[in-house]
Amino acid sequence: MEIIVINGAPVNTEKEYREVLKTCVDDLASKGDEVEIVYLSDLTINQCIGCWSCWVKTPGECFHNDGVREVLSKVVKSDLVVFASPIVAGFISALLKRFTDRLIPLVLPYFTILEEEIHHVPRYEKRPLLGVMLFTGEDTDKEDLEIILDVYRRNSLNLSTDLAFFKAFDRKRKEIMVV
Repeated sequence: MEIIVINGAPVNTEKEYREVLKTCVDDLASKGDEVEIVYLSDLTINQCIGCWSCWVKTPGECFHNDGVREVLSKVVKSDLVVFASPIVAGFISALLKRFTDRLIPLVLPYFTILEEEIHHVPRYEKRPLLGVMLFTGEDTDKEDLEIILDVYRRNSLNLSTDLAFFKAFDRKRKEIMVV
């Protein structure tokens, strides 16, 4: 299985987060999976400006020629995309949020009805599963986790794929929520 881990941690991330993420990635790799980690903090990631060029002018490619283009190419080829982030102020990091917003080129500007809702039609036949790994802070509460879970459930539905897992870890590396 080809797995890409999108690490949304800011540059100054705590040592505990890096250690827990490495343990999780090593566990995936030990099962024979090919795992690549993309460090969003190493890339230039512009914000989506809602210009829809990725649908109209340059189908499947964002107007911004930044680090996201190459990562999206890897996302499309993978079997599983894992979004990893420490929880910052009750939500995923700004880096991961900015990247998640830039997934829009993976769908077409056409709509279909899924689960009695209107959603985009997928651009590519192959669609990777999604997974989420979060690292809680002292002020993280259940509502924070539920909101993030809902966002990624909605993203998986709009991308016509499944949310394979949702895991949150505390500072002691104890899994505190799994869906």
